[in-house]
Amino acid sequence: MKNRTGGPRFWLQAIFWTVIASAAGTYAQPAPHSDVVLSEQQTTDAELFRLTNGTLRIKPCGGDVVRVTFVPGPSVPDLSNPALPDSACPATSFSAYASDRSIEVVTAALRVDVDRNSSAVRFSVHGTLMLAETDWPFPRRVISTTTDGRPAHAASVWFALTPEERVYGLGQHQTGLMNERNTELVLSQDNTNISIPFFVSSRGYGVLWNSASVTDWNNRFRQVVSLESNNSDVVDYYYIGGPSVDKIISGYRRLSGTAPLFPRWAYGYWQSKLAYSSTEQMLGVAAEYRNLHIPLDNIVLDAGWETKFGSRTFNANYPDPELMVRSLHDQHVHVMVSIWPLFQPGSVNFDEMNASGYFVTPGQNTLPAYMEGTRLYDAFNPGARQLYWEQAKKSLYDIGVDAFWMDSTEPADLYAEEHGPMLAGAQTALGDGSKYANMFPLMTTKAIFDGERTQPGNRRAFILTRSAFTGMQRNAAAAWSGD
Repeated sequence: MKNRTGGPRFWLQAIFWTVIASAAGTYAQPAPHSDVVLSEQQTTDAELFRLTNGTLRIKPCGGDVVRVTFVPGPSVPDLSNPALPDSACPATSFSAYASDRSIEVVTAALRVDVDRNSSAVRFSVHGTLMLAETDWPFPRRVISTTTDGRPAHAASVWFALTPEERVYGLGQHQTGLMNERNTELVLSQDNTNISIPFFVSSRGYGVLWNSASVTDWNNRFRQVVSLESNNSDVVDYYYIGGPSVDKIISGYRRLSGTAPLFPRWAYGYWQSKLAYSSTEQMLGVAAEYRNLHIPLDNIVLDAGWETKFGSRTFNANYPDPELMVRSLHDQHVHVMVSIWPLFQPGSVNFDEMNASGYFVTPGQNTLPAYMEGTRLYDAFNPGARQLYWEQAKKSLYDIGVDAFWMDSTEPADLYAEEHGPMLAGAQTALGDGSKYANMFPLMTTKAIFDGERTQPGNRRAFILTRSAFTGMQRNAAAAWSGD
């Protein structure tokens, strides 16, 4: 049998990693743009490195997961956020070993090397190099910039990829590709483009980038991929080991939350269109399915049922919505209703949100609203989320509606494709909307999911959302492909 270690594939990869190592320069001299390790310290849960330009922290999270954080200052702040709380990375045992060339952080599952001359981080499993930050042009950096008209920081990291490596993920994008090698993407929520900064490699690892701001994925130079977020004060990411995709996804869910079971009916056949204009249409369609003996589990009432956007009041075409829902249930058909995060003036719900200060202060991408005066509610505000749920509960959940079709959760109104992120430069309860621009779908689905969990009966929740972000699965939310 031919010795596989002598084949061209082996030598191609060997040459590649030699080139990457050479690009870092010799260990005797720091590489250009390097961030030299000046000192290191082992704490109870992490290894800290004082660098020329900041502080690097390597924190094992148990299993095959390691968190890498770089800040330009002398200490690492609390980086908890609604998508990834710091508690998602519990303390775990590790050992640290120093040599002239590097410092090794070793767990039961992997080894993490920090190069003394450049501070580049490398991940190895059983002696096999899996992933490496590059020294060219930098391992990572945080620089001052201006984002959406405000002073901010941009955070970047550069990784080396092997020639045959394939990478999948990053959400859902209209490239027609599954493998994101040799591509450039802007990770920004938009109708039909869902941005989740997480990718899986064919080499058997995943990387979860911890930033909710607009992020550039750049793999034009095929051997190196960079991630750069336009409003982030730190470089912060998780390496998740495999080698199987199932194990990587398990690690992702351990960090970002487990997925509750959907109700059984959600796996059945749905009927939907834009849109059913009356109670008679809704009931007639369901009745015809039953007459034809075609299975039907769910019917969707899309936009157009409200008197005003956000009012949650059925218009005159649905004179008795509770009776309509009950009649559909009598035919064993579940009901899903579309709601948006936008509120049009002229309703009690708008006035309640406005009086409490629960609308986002518009940013630089102020949209000429499709409906005059429409405002976006602040899903980052716990009080606003609670009121959003209470309004939906009173009009929909309490009359028997089974699930929510959460539309335009990027967020966006009907002109959004022409104007960019609604949260760019906006002000939210968490602060600058640009820093959290991609997180809105997580927070608005949380409003409905958390609300449903407070109700008696322990009914399983199901949410359909047009956009998504890290952790969406814990809100019983599934995304569709957009409009």
